Amino acid sequence: MELYEKAKQLIASTSRLKLALFALVAVLIGWILWPRMETEQLPQPVAQAETSQSSATISIHVVGEVLTPGLYQLKLGSRVSDVIDMAGGFSELASTQSVNLARILVDGEQLVVSSQQVFAEEQDSKISINGATVEKLDELPGVGPSIAAKIIDHREKIGRFRSIEQLVEVSGIGSKMLENIKELIRL
Repeated sequence: MELYEKAKQLIASTSRLKLALFALVAVLIGWILWPRMETEQLPQPVAQAETSQSSATISIHVVGEVLTPGLYQLKLGSRVSDVIDMAGGFSELASTQSVNLARILVDGEQLVVSSQQVFAEEQDSKISINGATVEKLDELPGVGPSIAAKIIDHREKIGRFRSIEQLVEVSGIGSKMLENIKELIRL
């Protein structure tokens, strides 16, 4: 009660102008320090999100042995076979093995369809990670007999490599080494 009485006496002795000024300053400080309420973005309904995602398009540049090379717009999630069809199909000289028809395309990529001759030359010059011996794998820069043996061990455990990028699963091969040997190897 004593505090209440002191506050009452203080208010009675202070002029109304000072009280109004004090109240105004308190309101102003409160307004400045009060957290700003941002408008909350409501999540999109699932059906709407799926629709907008499925209607998204990607651009693919097709070059090489197709009937109509060029830039093509496809739906997100399209495969190499889809853009080959849009490009009129393979030319007579095309190597159908030079591309993975089942691979999902990525926006902005260039798809190169090699001729049979170029593909054969590339295959002859590259080392097969699915069939090479320790001695052949040892020829790759940075791959010694130990890592070559690990590649073969890994290959025997999991079966054939399905992609070149799968090599990083082998102990001793990181992304930097893979980048250094990527152009020298094949499946």
